[in-house]
Amino acid sequence: MNRKFMLMVMIAILFTACKKYELSDPLDLSTLPTVTLKGTFYAELDKTNAVLEYVPEGLTVSIAIPYVDYDPNNVSAGNYVITTKIDKKGSFSVNVPIVSSGVNATITVESFIYDVIDAITDDTAFTRTQFALVPIVKNDLGKGYSTETVKIEDTYVVDNVDPNAMTFTPNSTVKLSGTLTYWKEEKENKDTTVPPTISVFVPMIEGVSLYVTITSYDTYGREFKQSKTVKTTSGGKYSIDVPMVDKGQAEVKIESEQILEFENRILDKKYLYNYKLDVTKTLYNVDYTNEDFEYAQDALIYEIE
Repeated sequence: MNRKFMLMVMIAILFTACKKYELSDPLDLSTLPTVTLKGTFYAELDKTNAVLEYVPEGLTVSIAIPYVDYDPNNVSAGNYVITTKIDKKGSFSVNVPIVSSGVNATITVESFIYDVIDAITDDTAFTRTQFALVPIVKNDLGKGYSTETVKIEDTYVVDNVDPNAMTFTPNSTVKLSGTLTYWKEEKENKDTTVPPTISVFVPMIEGVSLYVTITSYDTYGREFKQSKTVKTTSGGKYSIDVPMVDKGQAEVKIESEQILEFENRILDKKYLYNYKLDVTKTLYNVDYTNEDFEYAQDALIYEIE
């Protein structure tokens, strides 16, 4: 009787030990050892030099490991996924749980669009380009419980070339220029015949970057696109050369931000504000040399003591 009882107990223990994981019994990977997986990624973002640049900060990195790599008896399928972000040096670092037989990791990194610098001139020339990276597979991570750091380096490839392929070629330019101003002061108006306060607008400071997106159209509706950066000059002046074609038109979008001091003389207080410029203008085949715009006062940064 005792022998039968012991046999039943042993069978029960063996059955429990061989029990498969179900969806309701998720794998607990928190107690497993880990291997450090590091990566650095590059792309040709500036054609005026002979080196590659780091990819932009903030891109998402995903590392996927099949659950079956952790337990062959797991029947829930799917992947254990770790996500992280690219830092300002084009890199990431994560700890991946491992088992003695090793795990197989597939690393994917987010694609991105970038205005690649083609040439440095008075108006820096850019080409808007999409970049992508083929998924990277690392097999047998941590095999034999190896905790050695695994490093990856790879270069993005161009996924979408010049958006102006198979469009038209501009045969002229028109000039868009003028003065940019911002709200610098609010003060009391001592002239009682007019409103009690005066808003003082002054020219934008020199050297502020303007991010310009141009879409030109010919008479057949075809598009030519260009992105570039120009800077303000003395007295808040700006000037943009816009590619054009005979009897065509162009839509120009100008975006800019700058942190500047604002003084409220009535309250005798000074503040730092973020100022924004966001304008869009449609041009035809004439120069626009007196187009003045104002920066809008946006978020308050802080009060100056």
